[in-house]
Amino acid sequence: METELYNAQIITNILYSLTSLVFIIIGFIQLKFPPKEINPLYGYRSKQAKSSEKKWHFAQQYSAKWMIWIGIVLLATCLPFFFLAISPLVLTISYISEMFLLMALMMVFTERKLKGIS
Repeated sequence: METELYNAQIITNILYSLTSLVFIIIGFIQLKFPPKEINPLYGYRSKQAKSSEKKWHFAQQYSAKWMIWIGIVLLATCLPFFFLAISPLVLTISYISEMFLLMALMMVFTERKLKGIS
């Protein structure tokens, strides 16, 4: 039973580490290859970001940096759990909560910055 719980914890941690790396990779891709024009498929899309080309380009760069930062923070906070005995359910709840909080912060700060652009 303990071995199964330990294996589930390791698998959970590996998945969360990979998710963190996805945030970092997507951030770098968006930073290096931002969408050139306003579109409905790729990039940071909000009503305010799509209101002008200037805001659109700023939002892409700013949110990409946030994505990289979010990935680094998520990775840094999940690494210690490889060495702690915590239930996979608790890990899942804490990781998803942290991820949604950081993504909400990204949106709030990006929208605040966009309001200052004319």
